[in-house]
Amino acid sequence: MTEVLVLLHKISGNAVTQYQQTLSPDLPLICTNLLMIVGTGSASLSHAILRTIAPTGHLHTFDFHEQRVNRARDEFLAHGFDESLVTASLRDVCTDGFDVESTTADAVFLDLPSPWLAIPFAAQCLKPGNVVICLKMLLQLLSIFI
Repeated sequence: MTEVLVLLHKISGNAVTQYQQTLSPDLPLICTNLLMIVGTGSASLSHAILRTIAPTGHLHTFDFHEQRVNRARDEFLAHGFDESLVTASLRDVCTDGFDVESTTADAVFLDLPSPWLAIPFAAQCLKPGNVVICLKMLLQLLSIFI
């Protein structure tokens, strides 16, 4: 069983509280309405989240790489996740922000080399008091947040 250490940023008004949390595959996702992932990549995290939030939630996933977005769209459809459950968008949220309504997201997962660039945009689309989850694989990069 793989566990992932993540930094959580709880945003409340202008205050950002940072803390660490270990997530494991058995941890249920309590945010089931609207989730966003930045850095679609192979879409494996997207698939895991979709299995958790279906049939009532919706996932928005963003990537700046067109081929990854198109491949993810094809895989979602092939695995039974249609547009009612997932929207895969070609977008660089670090410079262009999100194309969703303000304060609608239950959580934002940032799986990026420079997630701090997207945090201000993520804060705009989160419901008050909800979290930005930054997935970083290299501990030396985590030092930027600490």
